[in-house]
Amino acid sequence: MPDHKTNAKVHVAEMLADLLAAGRVVQLSQDEDGLFSGAASPRPGERARHSAATSLEGAVEGLTDRPRTRTCLRCGATKPLWVFGPDRDARDGHAASCKPCEAQRIGAIGRRKKAQAKEGGGPSDSSSSSPA
Repeated sequence: MPDHKTNAKVHVAEMLADLLAAGRVVQLSQDEDGLFSGAASPRPGERARHSAATSLEGAVEGLTDRPRTRTCLRCGATKPLWVFGPDRDARDGHAASCKPCEAQRIGAIGRRKKAQAKEGGGPSDSSSSSPA
């Protein structure tokens, strides 16, 4: 089963193919800080498109005509797609909640587990018993 990196590469390839099929010239680069930037030649009557993102996928996606925003199911905010992590089961390959909300959710789980361990209410404590 392909991993999310393979899915991202396929997604980037599909988007680039769409841009090239539309007759656009695409230029992509990465700076020393790891930021990707891209530019696509304009269609007649349009301005050139430019984008920048922390991932190649995000930079290429910024050059396409595809919708580039999504509403987070947790916070309800509309954010750029690159703020949503990968989810290979999702139709568009992006998670339903944004990365900050996911980090908050995972942090809360960790804090809850840590508090349970401090209180001695962890699941392993209930199964330990003294030999008779």
